[in-house]
Parts: sequence; C-alpha cells; structure tokens
Amino acid sequence: MMSIVTLLLVGHAPGGYYYPQGSRMGALLDVGEVWTMKFNDLFYGISENSEISYQWPGGQNAYYLYKGGLWIGAQVGDDKFASTAFYDEEAFESCGDAATSPTGFLYVGPGKSVKDLLAEDCEKASIPNPLGVHIYERTMTWPTEPYNNFFGHEYMIIFDNSTQTYDRVFISVWFDADICSANGGQFWYNDMVAYDGLYDDAYYEDPYYATMTYQLGREDTLTVLADTVLAGPDGVPDGYFVWGDDLEERIISYAAGFDTTNLPTLPDGRKYMYIIPNNTSYLYTNPEIPEEVAACPGYIFATLVYADPTSSDSTFSDEYGGGRIPRVYSHQWWNIETDPQDDEAIFNYMAGQSSGTNYLRFAPLPLDFGAPYFDYRFLLTIGPYENVAPGDTIRFAIVTGVGMGLNGGVDNYWRGGAYLRGVRQLVQYAYRAYYLGSTDSDPGHPDAPDVLNVRDDHWKIPIPPPPPSLSYTAVGGGVNLVWDNLSEITPDLITGEIDFAGYVVVRSTFKPSFQKPYVEADGSINPGGVLAVIFKSGYDDSTKAAILSDIFGIYDPGIVDSLRNHGVAIIDGVVRNFVDSTAVVGFPYFYSVAAFDKPAEGKSLLGAFNNYRRTADGQPDPVYITTSPTLDWMNSVRIVPNPFNGSAKWSADKLTPEVEIQNLPPSARIDIFTLAGDHVRTIIHNDPASGSERWNLLNKNGTIVAPGIYLIKITDDKGNYKILKFMVLR
Repeated sequence: MMSIVTLLLVGHAPGGYYYPQGSRMGALLDVGEVWTMKFNDLFYGISENSEISYQWPGGQNAYYLYKGGLWIGAQVGDDKFASTAFYDEEAFESCGDAATSPTGFLYVGPGKSVKDLLAEDCEKASIPNPLGVHIYERTMTWPTEPYNNFFGHEYMIIFDNSTQTYDRVFISVWFDADICSANGGQFWYNDMVAYDGLYDDAYYEDPYYATMTYQLGREDTLTVLADTVLAGPDGVPDGYFVWGDDLEERIISYAAGFDTTNLPTLPDGRKYMYIIPNNTSYLYTNPEIPEEVAACPGYIFATLVYADPTSSDSTFSDEYGGGRIPRVYSHQWWNIETDPQDDEAIFNYMAGQSSGTNYLRFAPLPLDFGAPYFDYRFLLTIGPYENVAPGDTIRFAIVTGVGMGLNGGVDNYWRGGAYLRGVRQLVQYAYRAYYLGSTDSDPGHPDAPDVLNVRDDHWKIPIPPPPPSLSYTAVGGGVNLVWDNLSEITPDLITGEIDFAGYVVVRSTFKPSFQKPYVEADGSINPGGVLAVIFKSGYDDSTKAAILSDIFGIYDPGIVDSLRNHGVAIIDGVVRNFVDSTAVVGFPYFYSVAAFDKPAEGKSLLGAFNNYRRTADGQPDPVYITTSPTLDWMNSVRIVPNPFNGSAKWSADKLTPEVEIQNLPPSARIDIFTLAGDHVRTIIHNDPASGSERWNLLNKNGTIVAPGIYLIKITDDKGNYKILKFMVLR
C-alpha cells in the first residue's frame, strides 16, 4: 500500500503548522471558516495547551471542542472489547512510514481538498486485548462557501493483524464539546446534546419514548431547504433532507446514470429522489443564556455520509438493482461524571445497551431524563458489522463541523449580520460534497471512498486559487502590503487549469473578520472591508461585473462603478503590493489578500481570507498605524485604546488582550501603577525605529489586571517623564 501512496502524491510538498507532543503530531487545518488541530492518532482535536480545536469562526478565540476521537468495539460471545482514542487511555499511534515522517503523517498538503492530512494508525503494543486493526484516515478541508464550515473524513479499517473472527463490530465517533471559550466563565457546564434524523421504528413507538418532548428530528414543523428554512410543514420530517429538489443534486445523480426525469413530488410541489435522515449528533449551548448564545451561536456536529452496508441501513428496490441509504446504529450521550471506565461499558454505549440511557439506542434529550444543561459528550455509532474475519476491511466517511444553530440564522456577533447556514443545511452540502465528481453513485446507490487514492470520484468541490503568502507593515502613516505569485501559478486541483483572474484586498478592525460587499436595505452596495480589487489584464467592465457578481453574490451590472464610487480601488493588470493610506492611528488592523478565478466553465470563486498576520504561536497579530519617535514625545505619547473595555470583541482575538503605548522616545522605561501607588509592572522600551510598545494587561505575576484606573509613568534616558491615566473596564 505504501508504494501506492508514494506514486499518487508525488509532487506535493507538505506544509502548515505542526505541534509535536512526543509521539503525537498535530497539523493545523486553517483553510475554511472552521479551524482545528488534527492529530495522527485518531483524535479530531485537543484543546490542551491552547491548541486550536474546532475554532469557529477561524482565527477567533471561540473553541467548540475539548477533545474527540474514534472508537472501535468488538464482541466475541459474551466478551466485549474496545480500542479507543479516549482521554489518557489512547490505544493508537502513528505507524508505517508516518512513524518516521517529520510531520507524523503519511502526507500533508493539497490532495482531494486544499489541505489533506493522511494518517496511518496502528494499535499500541502495550494495550490489553488489541483488536488487530490497521487504520488509514484522510481529513480534508476547503475554502469554498459553504463547504468551508466542515471537514471531510475518510476511513479504511483493516483487520490485518486480527487472529479471530468477531461476532459484531461497531465504530463510533465521540466528541467532548465545550461551547465555547468566547463566552467566558465555566462555559463547558452549559451545554446540551441531541440527535437529528431518527426514523420511525416500532421500538421507539412504545409509551415511554412517546412521552419525550423532543422527537429527535421526527417532527415536521419546518420546510428545510439547502439555503434556508421556512416555517410550516412540508410532509418531510425535519431531521431528514430531500435529495433531488435542487438542480445540483439532480445533476450529480444524472451523471452517475440514474433517471432524474418524472420524479415524484412532495406536497409543496418539490421534486425528489430520496428522503435521507441527517444521521447527525450535535451539541449546543444553553439557549436560556442570551449572552452565551450571542457569542457562541454555533452547533458542533458529526454526520455519517457513507458506511459499508449494515443491517441498520434502509434498502429499496428500483430499476438499477436496488439501492440503500446508510444509517447510523445509535446515538448516545453521557456527562463528565459518567465517562465509561472499561471496555464493556464503552461497548455497551456503542451498542445502545447502556443503563445510563435506559438501554435506548437513540438516547433522548437529557432534559427528558430530568438532566440539566451540563458538560456532555456525544457518541455516534455505525454498525453492526457481523462475522468480521481476519483481513476484512470496513470503509466509511463522516463530516464534522460547526453550523449556525440547527436551522441557520443571522450572526450579529462575529460576522456583522450575515446569514449563515445551520447544521441541517450543511448536512445537505456534506452529501453533495461527497458525491461531487462521482460517475457511478449517488446517496441512494452509495460507493466507498478510496482513502489512499487522491484521484477517486468523491469530493470534487470547485476550488479557487490558494491565497498568496502575505506580509504587511506600518510605514509612513499607512500600511504596505506585499505578497507572492503563488495564486497565479497554482493549477486548479480539480480541473488542472491555471484559472487565476485577480486579487481582493480586505481590511478589518479589532479582529480578523473580513466582510465582503453587501446590499443595503435601500439597494445600494456597501463595500464592506474591501479596499481593492485587482484584475488580470484584458477584462472589460462587463466581464469584471460578472466575476464580482459571482464572488460576492451581488448580481448587479453596475457593481464595478458602485465599488469604485465607494472608494474601492479597481486595478487593471496584476500587481502584488498595495498601500493602505486610509488607516487611522491607534486602531488594531488586520489585512488579507484572497485570489479569485475565472474558470472555462462555471462560476468564479473567491479564496479564503486566512493569510493575515499571526504571532509565532498562531494568534492573530494586529498592525497599528503609529508616528515615528519624536523629540516632543512628552506631548504626543498616549495609550490606545483608552479606556479599554475588557469585553470588547477585538480582545477575544488574543489569549490575553493588548493595548499599545504609542509615540514613545527611542529608549524609555514604562512603569505601571495602581491609583493607590502599588507597582503593577515594568516594561523596557529600546527601539530607535519604533515609537510603540504593547502591554498585554498582565501584572508582574502573570495574571490579568483588575478593572480600575492605572497610572502609566514613561521615563526617557535623560530622566524626563510623563504620567498617563489609563482605565480598564469590564
């Protein structure tokens, strides 16, 4: 198998940030709107030591996952076994060539997506009762809306070290999600867990279960569409989605050879091919705490998009020899106080046979058990696979991510009132993503992913050019941006063509949350954070308008002139630098440059705004416009912002907030005191080229200062001093 990997991936160079932790290695997936550290031992993310773990939006201090991993459970007679990636009892480690790779992975770089992580995992020799499995795992991420809100995961589990046949095998994904760090306090104790997509089974029609207030997606109160949700029933349970009611879905099925003519219709007139359960476990924060919901509106989820056949699947007959729709076997949850402690308890949760959830395969909402909002985990299980013999292989694919609630909505906290898709919409796009490019399968006639082969017929998501490598500095009262030509010379991963068409330069204040142009209520176009649009030579205004309409979603033939009239620079001919002369002294700014394409067929796409400046540990690093050191520093020195509001959104961009003391002399001592005269901290400034120094609001003991008024004494090398007052609010 290793020779196959080497052959298929030749020519791709590894890249990204790596965080080694002994034998564990992690790579940063920061391409889309949700970021995470993915590890080479079957963990989905770990928030220990401040690693990024399901950060949404990416680049903000809003983490949704503490830890998550993969479980494999097996049964022989009455004996139950489990190999798990679970807290401190990890069963897996990198193996094969990955064990000696400098990254800890078989491969890191562009592949099926803009950034793939291919890992090879084996059970540790030290664990008791190993199952004899050997696992290949591929994780994928995209910058293209809306696929940039989730990750794709492919698995191939080979029982090539097994010495016995297992009666039953289950495979599970578990997430210990904490929603989320941006809301402060003990945020991990205010979560709730649920499932979406339960089907009608006689087992769940018993009187006990029928009393549950939440029907896990069986209710029909909404019309759930791919890009919105409408009030009112449509004859489809809300936890299911309709495949075939969108043209793109019919195109996928038609390309795979299935008849899309004369389709049946729903009561509202929509055509459909299949009604598919969402197969989704998710966690969310307590909706009764408005400030938490405002800062952390996301729902973190995992959903099954493909699994090799099991008895849990739905099957049907058709002219193509029959079809099937994969289904999960069980959904379980427990809390921080009831983590399973041994193989039997772990297996029982996977099999839906735990006393903790009344032996129900699909555990109801904890509130229905009288349990409060608390620190929960979810467990999503596929299976059972029966009579699994040595040498057998199980393949499956899941999608994990964060959506704007369950049904979508407007995000006024992070994204300036933009509408975002919810979990249910993203699940539909997850299925589209998996089957894009398929020539012989669709969700009703599924086929397995080829984990090792980057050329297989899945995940053919249109991809814009990669972002260039960008640097920027404050100079001469402005900010000078410079970038390289990577976007211009990189072929499209799907088509192979070089379809680069230009750049968009954006700026944001306080946090790296870049806003595209949008239409105001009066119909005018607001440029958002766009400073410049740079086009390749040779495009007339109508072509430019078509490109801008595609990448910004504003279909207005006058968009070019409108942006130009609002101060956006429209530049003909490729340049790789830009000077922002409109920035104001004293504010923290972030900049990004994204590339867009003009493919031979289809719409133009805009890449991700993710190349803004970061510190060495990956934190957003703002730039400030300052004046040069001056002989008259005593009349110009200042601290910004002042007062500092500790709850201001921009402070969430740092592990600790920052302020900046500006217009300092070349050499100075900065002493910070409380109003009562207690010494807080000393900072030494010695930089003839810069007139500024930052303070992270930590005292000399390393803890953040309390709200109040502080005195800042600045003393130059001649003994001259100036005292400023500074206020910290909460």
